[in-house]
Amino acid sequence: MLSWLRARARASASVEFALVAVFVLLPLIAGVSDFVVVISAQAQLNTALQALYYFAYANPTQAVAYTSASTVAYQSYIISQINASSDYQIALKPNGSYNSTLTYYCVTTSTGTISSVYTSPPTCAGNQTEQIYVNYTVTASVTVPFPGPLKLSNPYALSATGGVQVQ
Repeated sequence: MLSWLRARARASASVEFALVAVFVLLPLIAGVSDFVVVISAQAQLNTALQALYYFAYANPTQAVAYTSASTVAYQSYIISQINASSDYQIALKPNGSYNSTLTYYCVTTSTGTISSVYTSPPTCAGNQTEQIYVNYTVTASVTVPFPGPLKLSNPYALSATGGVQVQ
């Protein structure tokens, strides 16, 4: 009689484990896999943004002439090289017909405070210095394997935006 109860308890435990695995562990593992896909794609976007920062910092005159065909070609080349070794296809988000924008600041030299923000070259006062920032936006569309547990849209859109001072 005692052996019959032990066998029944083992069977009950295995049924309970199967229920827990299906209803708790499986969605948890699916959610973690989606999370890993999104995090790795965001890391790839940040890498692309850093490469564009380096391009702008190393080539300030070319970055400021962002409307030129060669600058757009360089930016596209950087992104294509990153895409060649990536699972996620990154794209430069075009602003108008170009892939970057410029922001101009007049900064007071003595205090370091920003007086104004401009979208075209300003005429700064005598005690102010002009600073130019190149702004980039990169985007990626990621297909998550299990969109249900985290309630993500499929494909999931990611973007990274930032600017670097070039002058």
